[in-house]
Amino acid sequence: MFERTRSFLHRLTHPSESAGEERRLWPRRTAQFPVRVHLDEEESLTAQVQDVSRGGVRLLLDREVGHGRTIRIDLPEDQAGMHTSVLACVVHIRNAAEGGYSVGCQFSMELSEPDLQRLGVPRRRAQDHDQRLWERWPAAGFALYRNLRQNGEEKRADIHNVSPTGVALLLDEELLPGNLIQLDLHATHDSPTVRIVACVVYLTTHDHGRWLAGCQFIRELDDEDLAALTATDDEATSET
Repeated sequence: MFERTRSFLHRLTHPSESAGEERRLWPRRTAQFPVRVHLDEEESLTAQVQDVSRGGVRLLLDREVGHGRTIRIDLPEDQAGMHTSVLACVVHIRNAAEGGYSVGCQFSMELSEPDLQRLGVPRRRAQDHDQRLWERWPAAGFALYRNLRQNGEEKRADIHNVSPTGVALLLDEELLPGNLIQLDLHATHDSPTVRIVACVVYLTTHDHGRWLAGCQFIRELDDEDLAALTATDDEATSET
């Protein structure tokens, strides 16, 4: 069975513990870059990045933000105009020497190296300790999803990759981080359905006007679920 899940829900309920884990897993790198922070659907402000890692970021804000609060951070656009947003949880807040508040946040999923570069971090070769915690497997299946916050209609998305704790979906709509969705995951049209609830935690623009959304499951998938989702077409056919 898989090792202990570092899910976003665990981070929300154990912020001090997860902050310690983040420091051990990902080294912090200094960065000085402004980002847009959304406190809720209507309130947003500009923050200065002080340092960042794959797992978290320290921001300088001019106002206090509550410990344990969930926020959405818009990363700076890259040269191609790619727009990316990621969900984060405030795990500590301190008075900053330069004035304002130094706010430590944990990302809901690890950032990629291109994401870090958009935050002003110099490019470097990946190290063993800087790899994503969960291996992700390509999956050529599809998902039927419904936005639980809006009680919306069921829509279809392509599965980009999958891990025990989450799935990346290719969407035809902008589904912002923080939305809770019900998922019916399929490897093929004839394969068994894996039904699970997930939270959108990462969103970036993709090719051909589509969006790539990273979604965190509310529970870890078991071996049987993963086998069903990562089976090839030939394997799925032979089992039916």
